[in-house]
Amino acid sequence: MKRRFIYIILILSIMMYTFGSNSVSWFISSAASGDNAFTVGTMDIGIGEGEDGSGQIDLGGLAPDRVIAQRIKIRNKGTLDCKLYGIRFNSLGSLSDIGDSLNFHIYFTKDEGNEISTSDIPVFYNYVNTILDDHVIFYPIIVEAGDEIIMVFRAELDQLQIGEEHSKAEDSILDFEILAAQIDTPLDELSERYKLLENYQSVQEALNNIWDADVLIVGANEYQCDRLTLNNKENVSIVGVGEENIPEFRYTEEKNNNKKGNPNQYFLSFNDCSGIIMRSIALGYYMDNKTYSIETNSQGPKPKKPLYIDGDFNQVNTYLNGEFEGKANPGHIEIVGRNNIIFIDGEIYKPPQS
Repeated sequence: MKRRFIYIILILSIMMYTFGSNSVSWFISSAASGDNAFTVGTMDIGIGEGEDGSGQIDLGGLAPDRVIAQRIKIRNKGTLDCKLYGIRFNSLGSLSDIGDSLNFHIYFTKDEGNEISTSDIPVFYNYVNTILDDHVIFYPIIVEAGDEIIMVFRAELDQLQIGEEHSKAEDSILDFEILAAQIDTPLDELSERYKLLENYQSVQEALNNIWDADVLIVGANEYQCDRLTLNNKENVSIVGVGEENIPEFRYTEEKNNNKKGNPNQYFLSFNDCSGIIMRSIALGYYMDNKTYSIETNSQGPKPKKPLYIDGDFNQVNTYLNGEFEGKANPGHIEIVGRNNIIFIDGEIYKPPQS
């Protein structure tokens, strides 16, 4: 079936805000400053058949102690709604010298503030060299006719990854294109990376069969499961799309359920993963007549715990239900790794510093 795109005019109003004394203002166009902000021209971009919205970002001035932050206002000036579903980078090869140390954090927001919140929509958070085939594909974001949304683009060098070879990298211009489509275009016409949980027999089967950079779409439902693990993946998105009630991964403990010797206490584990984005999904654990199963080790019964993350640059926004409720603490959540962004029940979770 022919891909059905709609001609939409998007205006990208580019605004750069400084983030403290270590930030650097940047963009290829000339800028006029005022009130601690840098306004950088306006680009009129048409989205249509064979045409994608495009722009350039100047990464000059990157340094280990600086964060480059760009706010790109995307306005739908057409008469019909559209959906944004991806970003295509055309010049990532120019960043190959620093791709293993340069981190991109990209998210969409309606908020004018600088701090990320639970209402924001993350689409990428990892090193540049993990971007697959120069594309970042995400669950479509609806932009109604006449409405607008802001894409926040942050670039930062990882000081723990910087070596002498990185200092020789030259300033680069990064070309990008915003991918948008008609609102009723089927997902399978947009990208093969979209995977529907409903096409698998279980949540764990779906996690076992998704690949790096896939987008697993979880419809509004309650999914019975236990001991979920995602192993050795990069840039996977797991997105709940319930319109009223968010989807829930849940387990109901039946009375006299005798499980022994299971070494994994955690209900959901991300093992050796980076760039994982999970949002709008709840984790629930319930007990029949308040009876725990007999899962034992040498120290006795082991209670379930909600979440374990081993890896860097993962971003999770979840809610805890049932026996998990109120247990967003270091005793029940373990985060191993750096630069993970975790929201539990609408609040930022800050793991203890070792």
